[in-house]
Amino acid sequence: MIQSIKTWLISIRKKIFKYFTEWSKFDIWWLIVSTFLILGASITSFIIYPVDWWLSIISVVGSLTGMWCVVAVTKQRISNYIFGLVNVLLMGVWYLLITSYGMSLLNLLYFVPMQFHGIIKWSQNMKKPDITKVKTSTKKQKEAYISLTIVGVIIAFLLLWFSQNALMQLGFSPADQGIWFLVLLDAVGLIGNIIAQVLMNYRFIDQWIYWLIIDITQTVYISLTVILPLFKGDLSGLANLPWLVMYLCWLFNAGVGFKKWKTDIKLEQNNK
Repeated sequence: MIQSIKTWLISIRKKIFKYFTEWSKFDIWWLIVSTFLILGASITSFIIYPVDWWLSIISVVGSLTGMWCVVAVTKQRISNYIFGLVNVLLMGVWYLLITSYGMSLLNLLYFVPMQFHGIIKWSQNMKKPDITKVKTSTKKQKEAYISLTIVGVIIAFLLLWFSQNALMQLGFSPADQGIWFLVLLDAVGLIGNIIAQVLMNYRFIDQWIYWLIIDITQTVYISLTVILPLFKGDLSGLANLPWLVMYLCWLFNAGVGFKKWKTDIKLEQNNK
């Protein structure tokens, strides 16, 4: 029994070392630092504002898997979708709890199936085991998705704004009720995420520009869910602190990912 456990542990260790083959010291340190930042935020928020244990688990596991997912994307690892699946499921539940219904539906009804779509598309374009090829979009493709984004944000804003009143009449209390700026951030996050995920699944480097914009809007949005309740003497917003730190880390990681993919594209072009 003991020997079997030891053999299993050795096998796991070999797989872990193999997974991090070709990772630079920066990549490894960034993964470690971001993990501890999120854990620190989780512990801090729980100490200051204790919540139900299951909410804490959703928060810490969701934010950690989200961080591991985006770091794996920068390394073009198809395994990012495993972490991503856990992340979007938990984020869907979390957004539902803070009454951000647009982002909740986005995660549960769109991002979940798109993780499986991404696995299929990336697996068809592998250059090494677990590592996919990346590419740039054409001028026409850029014009198409930028136009779709602008039109989509306008439509989403109007739908979310009017649906807000309907939800209030049904007895719900949306977190962004009566605040047009928050509804706009929700709309940008909704449409931006949809386009960015498509660009990511089809391996376009432009996804990182979208993630950068999305991470900025969501950082502002979640910051307000943390700060605004404090003016009323309500500490409940501090439960969102791990997600805020995650988005801040995602923001930095978007820059890292763009630079990494750009370098890899140039290397592939030079090798042709």
